[in-house]
Amino acid sequence: MSDKSRVLNFFQGAEFHYNKYEKAYETGKLPDALVSLRKAVELDPENTEYLMELCELYSDMECFDISNALIFSLMQKTDDYRAECMYLIGYNAMGLNNIEDAKSFFNKYLHDFDDDEFLDEVNGYLDLMDQGELFDDYGIDAAAAEKGEEIPEEVLKLADEGKDALDGGDPERAITLLKDIAEEYPHIIYARNNLSLAYYIAGRYYEAYK
Repeated sequence: MSDKSRVLNFFQGAEFHYNKYEKAYETGKLPDALVSLRKAVELDPENTEYLMELCELYSDMECFDISNALIFSLMQKTDDYRAECMYLIGYNAMGLNNIEDAKSFFNKYLHDFDDDEFLDEVNGYLDLMDQGELFDDYGIDAAAAEKGEEIPEEVLKLADEGKDALDGGDPERAITLLKDIAEEYPHIIYARNNLSLAYYIAGRYYEAYK
């Protein structure tokens, strides 16, 4: 390796990769953003700002379970992001169609952080959930579903089988069962989220974040 290469690698630290993340995120290249941000966190694991960004990025990519796991890890390190964490846990619960959990976390957010930046979003989500306008029992985006055809019962059963395979430790079978469903019925959020998680568990990271 040349001296020039050694110098270049020396300066490619956490901040370098974080800057790459920001540029990729701003242009909507979320898989590239994730690669760079994960590298920044790996190089500077005590940087709670980077970790908070990673929690938010996973949520943006609808990897809600992964986001929550990181949030709980972050909350053990610092109290600096309690408001953001509480909001994001509620948002992730909503994304996973855990409506009662989402309401609980959002109401706790309103109780503990009544002057924070997410007030409008939280109140808006609570109103939508109270009106039943977000999801049905399968995590189906009702507004999107109205624009498409009715979902056959056998498709919903396959989505359940995919979740069972995932819970049973067989992510490859879950991928087989869920891939076509997620492509043909993208408004079944339940299936999309479980497919992303199955890819992640199987080590197929790029596909998980597509």
